[in-house]
Amino acid sequence: MVIDTTRGVSREIASNPAACDEQRARISTDPFQNRDNQEIIDLIDQLLECGINKSIGIPQIVIVGDQSSGKSSLLQSLTDIPFPVGDGLCTRFPTQIVSRRARSGPETIKASIHERIFGKTPSPQIEAFARTLSGLTPAGFDELIKEASGILGVAQPDQPGFGTSKNFSTSTLRLEITGPGRTPFTVIDLPGLFHASTSSQTTSEITGIREIVQRYVSTPGTIIVAVANGLANAATQEIFEMARGYDEDGLRTVGVITKCDMVADAAEQTLKLAQNKTICLNKHGWFVVRNRSAKEMGEVGGRSITNEERHSRETKLFSEFPWTQLPETHRGVHALRDYLSTLLVQYSRSELPEIARNIQSLISRTRSELRVLGHSRDKGPRQRQFLQEITGQFQTAAESALSGHYSSSVLLGDSALKLRKRIVEANEKFANNMLTKGHMVEFKKLEKLSRDSAANTILPPEKFRSSNLQDPLASVKSSHLGFNQAPYSDTNWKLFFSNSQKDLPGDSVSTLAPNQRTTPSTIHPSIDGWIQEEIANNRGTELPGTPNPEVVPALFRRQTQGWALLAQEHLGAIQAIVRNSTMVLLGAICKDNAVLPRLQDRLLRFTIQPDEAAKEQLTALIQDVREKPLQTNNPLFGEKIQHARRLRFENALTRYLRSTGQLQLDGFESSVTRLDPLRLFDELHISNSENLVYEIHDTLKAYYDLAVVDFIEFVNKHIVERYVNSPDGPAKAFSPSWVGGLQDEELAELASESKETIAQRKQKETLLEKLTMAESILAGHNPGRPIE
Repeated sequence: MVIDTTRGVSREIASNPAACDEQRARISTDPFQNRDNQEIIDLIDQLLECGINKSIGIPQIVIVGDQSSGKSSLLQSLTDIPFPVGDGLCTRFPTQIVSRRARSGPETIKASIHERIFGKTPSPQIEAFARTLSGLTPAGFDELIKEASGILGVAQPDQPGFGTSKNFSTSTLRLEITGPGRTPFTVIDLPGLFHASTSSQTTSEITGIREIVQRYVSTPGTIIVAVANGLANAATQEIFEMARGYDEDGLRTVGVITKCDMVADAAEQTLKLAQNKTICLNKHGWFVVRNRSAKEMGEVGGRSITNEERHSRETKLFSEFPWTQLPETHRGVHALRDYLSTLLVQYSRSELPEIARNIQSLISRTRSELRVLGHSRDKGPRQRQFLQEITGQFQTAAESALSGHYSSSVLLGDSALKLRKRIVEANEKFANNMLTKGHMVEFKKLEKLSRDSAANTILPPEKFRSSNLQDPLASVKSSHLGFNQAPYSDTNWKLFFSNSQKDLPGDSVSTLAPNQRTTPSTIHPSIDGWIQEEIANNRGTELPGTPNPEVVPALFRRQTQGWALLAQEHLGAIQAIVRNSTMVLLGAICKDNAVLPRLQDRLLRFTIQPDEAAKEQLTALIQDVREKPLQTNNPLFGEKIQHARRLRFENALTRYLRSTGQLQLDGFESSVTRLDPLRLFDELHISNSENLVYEIHDTLKAYYDLAVVDFIEFVNKHIVERYVNSPDGPAKAFSPSWVGGLQDEELAELASESKETIAQRKQKETLLEKLTMAESILAGHNPGRPIE
């Protein structure tokens, strides 16, 4: 037969009833004649005593079942401790019984209370509760239960508040019994499940008890002793469904049927259950027991019988039909106790390597968590050191984020913390917004005419032809004009504008014939209308056709009205980026939830002065744009204006040559260009009013194009960069040197620990102490044969 050491039980049993009987027969012998088994149980008891079972699953036996299922009576029979039984709620908190065999000496009982929930700080009363007794009578045990209940805040049936105050607790009462006649044995009794609320049991307590039971039975390695009342239908008892949920294969579940002495009329039903015919527990099967009745406990006019008398009556019961149909190894409390003890040894032996690995892992994690919490900060020097460590890490990471050296800090993997990246993206967005949305109206686009831009032209009226072609310019060669030469042809007169009377592609200048031209505002109502309006509003002593010096500045101020809002939004976005990135960075560094909000508040204060300074600088810049004279020393200004004039001239000449038929799509018709001086004059010299509009437009556009770039560069390079690199800003001022200048009162205000942090550190230190002790216990176990 192959033994599965990962579970400590036979793989063959589940599928082979004969092997199952063999296993039951073998396991029922006293397991503690073997010294090694005794050491294993002692080892598990020591690990449980360390309290690490709150964090690591340690093999243990739990007794679970519905209320009034006979759990407490069973526990009394197993441990010889007079548990209170009878009406009312008996088990109101988990009770752990640790039975140990001593070589000699009197029997002693030690009582203590242990907090089960990890992370919950036990009260001083719980920590102080410790009792040592030389014996335990029913009355003495009842007093012990009441005292523990009072400390845990659990009301008893005969106490005020029962049914209205808390009736259950998750804390564990631990009873350690040591004596020469004791069988090494550890078992936990859990509160019984119930399903209906009453005057003494609330709906919330139904859920609370179920959660307590689930917490224990769900732990791997826990041996589940599921108790069924022999007088009730086991299929309706919740514990078996719960056990199947956490132990589907039944590897950890042992069934126990109580009150067998009272089931004479239902013996057949109970016998079927015990034979695995109702609820199948093939792995370990069912045990039948006979507990003390109420009369045998002295509660109903009788006397309390001894353990020997109880055992004698149980032996007599199960020696008779129909109980003799069951294996002897599964009849009676003694058989059950031996079986459970052996199972505990097997599970413990198989789980020890995993327990050792879990202890080492938890030690490492707990030490790491303690490093995060840091040393206790009950004094000024420790508080200052704590803040300097945080600000030092913060400053290093912030400088890396600001310089774009993200690989230098593991914290900067988060895109939200890549400060320089986000600033560059915001600057680019601002530049794009300024170039596309900064102006109030669109400027005209001035481009060189293409050869095919006058495809749909019409002949002009005859009166627009010139009859006098004797002007000396008529024979000017095109080489002087920069075009290929082509002969003048009277039949090739063509206009340069389309039938729709729109501008030809690539040109913003009116291309209508002289007597067909309208005002520029009719063709381009937006920018031309603005220019005409400003010319009219600024009429002064200037001669007709000449601009007033106030026109271009006034137009520039109107055209730049949107700059302020775009720049303010950009600065606000930069401030938000710096503020949010530094706050998130601080949160990634400071793990103390009490200290973090205080430091974040101080960090925000570092943004106030740079924020105001940046706003003042931007306000001054915008005021300069609106109020200061237009000035530039940029040579590109003159070049832009000259370029616009050149394009207008070239486009006008191109239109003239096309209108006369001397410029075809594939070039000039001949090497000689003949000019009509009057027509050429009309094309090259438009009216003073139109020319004035064009000159003002080109001047304004040239200046605006340069000014908007200068504005973008000044905002991004000077205002934004000065803000993000401010020595008084959050990215640089929140530093160890700032901490060094804090007074002791400020240090205490910022760095003092919360009660929760103090408690958390204490819990982790206590846990680490217990884990280290458990590690030492495991290391000392059987040193000649390592656990792993």
